[in-house]
Amino acid sequence: MPGEQAWKFKPYTRQTIRQAPQWNLLGADLREAVEVVSRVLPFRVNAYVLEELIDWDNVPDDPIYRLTFPHRDMLREPEYAAIRDLLSAGASEAEIQQRVHAIRMRMNPHPAGQMTHNVPQLDGVPLAGVQHKYKETVLFFPSAGQTCHAYCTFCFRWPQFVGMEELKFDARASADLATYLRRHAEVTDVLITGGDPLVMNARSLTDYIEPLLAPDLAHIQNIRIGTKAVAYWPQVRYGQGCRRSAAAVRNRRAQRQEPGPDGPLQPSGRATASDRAAGAAPHHRHRRHRADPGAVDTPHQ
Repeated sequence: MPGEQAWKFKPYTRQTIRQAPQWNLLGADLREAVEVVSRVLPFRVNAYVLEELIDWDNVPDDPIYRLTFPHRDMLREPEYAAIRDLLSAGASEAEIQQRVHAIRMRMNPHPAGQMTHNVPQLDGVPLAGVQHKYKETVLFFPSAGQTCHAYCTFCFRWPQFVGMEELKFDARASADLATYLRRHAEVTDVLITGGDPLVMNARSLTDYIEPLLAPDLAHIQNIRIGTKAVAYWPQVRYGQGCRRSAAAVRNRRAQRQEPGPDGPLQPSGRATASDRAAGAAPHHRHRRHRADPGAVDTPHQ
């Protein structure tokens, strides 16, 4: 990449996109579409997406531009015109937000009962930020991971990102999840999703994962991390955090006398090849039984 600055994570949103050099490459109609639609739906890109992934000679048809930038046809024409006219007239923020809220609610912000369906209960109380959609798989939405390095225009979880607090679906810790899993031995997989969990720093991510590595949760075989960081921000690094989680997995295996992908594991001692790899590149799966370094889950499965 040209220059070191491009490697520093720099997000752009509706409020700051005009500061990006690429903003000047857009025609007036495309700029208007960004300004209008991003009032209703979330918009976030970063310098890496702008500089490395988008072919600006092919805008607006470039697929990554289509994937990350708002487009006029994402709103119904009368709704687009209403927001555009309010902005042009210098309407108050309260007026704009009133119209925006009406449009968002018309768009069915949580389809198929996402706030209520498949939400398990713990001692009669709904478990915040957890969905048990499939017998073997539980989805977990950590609150610290409910944003992304860039937002996709197709995302059906957009209410997580537009400040609609009453429609957010997340959990601040994984302790209740661990308690629920102890009572459900049929669950083998936990999918940590969002948003994108890899927006978290290593300590926060590890704090969510480590309670799921307890010896009495031996039936949990796969802890999957749904991420698009490998595309939108491949510079992400979790060396220390991955080593800490890998050490916890080694200890669990040693206690259960399980072999790992590098042979027999000990509670402490020299780092294995897996540990060294964790320091050099991000791991996107924490597996108890077998290594699968090429497996990466996308966030919305």
